[in-house]
Amino acid sequence: MGKGGALSDGVVKKIILSYTYVAVWIFLSFTVIVYNKYILDKKLYNWPFPISLTMIHMAFCSSLAFAAVRIFKLVETCRPQPPCLPHLRRPHRRSLFPIPLAL
Repeated sequence: MGKGGALSDGVVKKIILSYTYVAVWIFLSFTVIVYNKYILDKKLYNWPFPISLTMIHMAFCSSLAFAAVRIFKLVETCRPQPPCLPHLRRPHRRSLFPIPLAL
């Protein structure tokens, strides 16, 4: 905060951008819900496979997120690569890998 409790211009821009992202997300979520109701309604489109509709939606969202992060670099990634520690792999082999075999 600056003098007298006022916010700087950079902080105000970040706040407005954050609220804009949330508003766009809510709007897009609403449109997907309405579109799904249209597709699944028996009188309008009558899509017989609701699980496949969800699968198509999730595949589209995943590919769009991948493109935004990895291809277009719209999202900053600040994750450092961990060093390769072979002594940490051994406990995973003994404790985590047998779990799927038990199921």
